[in-house]
Amino acid sequence: MYIVITLIALILDQVTKYLAIVYLKGQPAIKIIDNFLYFTYLENKGAAFGMLDDKPMFFTIFASAFILFMIFYLLKNRNEIGNFYKFGFVMIIVGALGNLIDRIRLGFVVDFIFSPLGGLYDFPVFNLADVYLTVTAILLLIYAFFFDKEEKDKQ
Repeated sequence: MYIVITLIALILDQVTKYLAIVYLKGQPAIKIIDNFLYFTYLENKGAAFGMLDDKPMFFTIFASAFILFMIFYLLKNRNEIGNFYKFGFVMIIVGALGNLIDRIRLGFVVDFIFSPLGGLYDFPVFNLADVYLTVTAILLLIYAFFFDKEEKDKQ
């Protein structure tokens, strides 16, 4: 089941990035929801939010090592980890893998989703792989701090 989830999420990430290259590159931003959601094209050579854009090889090596570590950890501990954590770790792996594919194939990560959050904050341009990573990490932290502890206390 996790292989299917991985493939579907990875294909969705790569297809949306391909569509961004084909339809958004060299074009002005496309308004989806006024002052909240836009599609635009950005080539990100750095890490999150474009930091350290002069170190692309570092991020390629770091992401590769991170993915291998996560896969090893999942395989080694598969009987001790709950399904919520397994799913979360798989989604984090998929997010890292989606951006790693871009770095290896293109030399940069394709970002195309922009949200100024109703004018409150100009959030950096991102992609689906970033969503997989960020949202999953936040959900895992919430689960670990609030729900997993309750389940352990009941035992």
